[in-house]
Amino acid sequence: MKLINLLPKIKESFPEHNIVSEELGSNNLSSDYTWYIDPIDGTNNFVHNYPSFAVSIGVFFKSKPVVGVVYDIPNNEKFFASKGGGSFSNDSPISVSEKDHFNEGLYVTGFIP
Repeated sequence: MKLINLLPKIKESFPEHNIVSEELGSNNLSSDYTWYIDPIDGTNNFVHNYPSFAVSIGVFFKSKPVVGVVYDIPNNEKFFASKGGGSFSNDSPISVSEKDHFNEGLYVTGFIP
């Protein structure tokens, strides 16, 4: 679903909810619910045609996260989680790493030159 189609659906289904989007601005309806939407999470990668970018959506209730979805467009992978409902990659459960020490992990970050 294209983001342009997503926002009207959210507004229609949840007209009282706040929506914050980096590229599309925000509304503040003083709701306890706020949707945070980044339609191109990884803009620098997208601009440089590097296949690592996503659509990211999070819903918060009273400033606490309740559900999140990240759709990795180039790899057609969906990651989602809900409070008390677990985390998934596509339809398979996922969990945090069992590494005991920080230096055993792999970390990725990006800086725009």
